[in-house]
Amino acid sequence: MDQQRVIMLSAALRGQREFRKAIDAVGAALVSFDSTYLVLAYRELFLAAAEGGFESEARRYAEIALLLDPGLPSALKYLGRSQPDG
Repeated sequence: MDQQRVIMLSAALRGQREFRKAIDAVGAALVSFDSTYLVLAYRELFLAAAEGGFESEARRYAEIALLLDPGLPSALKYLGRSQPDG
């Protein structure tokens, strides 16, 4: 499955409240993501984990997403941080 479809599948699973399945779908494909989609994959992972109540996973995935994109608004908001200057 291509990267965009994995992201869309995970979002659909989140919409169905299948949070663990959403995490597993992205996690299984994570090694195949290129730099363009990697930050989106970690954003999707942290959203699924947060919505599913998996707080430690959500924080870990949000931190990784911010390493890839320090200005990612959803991760900054989740972690209670402000937008970086720039």
